[in-house]
Amino acid sequence: MGNTEKLLNQIMDLKFTSKSLQRQARKCEKEEKSEKLKVKKVNYLRLSSRLDAVVARLDTQAKMTTINKSMANIVKSLESSLATEKLKWLLEVRGMGIRGDPWVSRGAGTGTNFPPRAGSGAGRGEICGARGGAGITLPANSPPRCHP
Repeated sequence: MGNTEKLLNQIMDLKFTSKSLQRQARKCEKEEKSEKLKVKKVNYLRLSSRLDAVVARLDTQAKMTTINKSMANIVKSLESSLATEKLKWLLEVRGMGIRGDPWVSRGAGTGTNFPPRAGSGAGRGEICGARGGAGITLPANSPPRCHP
């Protein structure tokens, strides 16, 4: 009888162990499901960030396309403007040969062929600026010293 009691005790212990293993298996399944959900969440977040990056690139590309089209229109208008200005310039240059050179006649005897700078506000022979000393005059044939 001692062997039978030991055998029954072992059977009962094995049944309890089996039940506890089944509980642990269910618990692990729940944990596994929660882990899978976490992994899915992380994967969705990764996908979302990738899509955001693609959208940003597409937006940048669309803006660059718009800018390129605008620049192309600007270049076309500048080219046409340049062509008309070139014609005007050629007509002026051809006309200068007949009338004479206005740059030379304006600065005759000064040693330079450049007109005085616009916006200098000073007379031909005066030195500009507070430190230059107002009222000091230079010879009429000296180049202007004023810089805007």
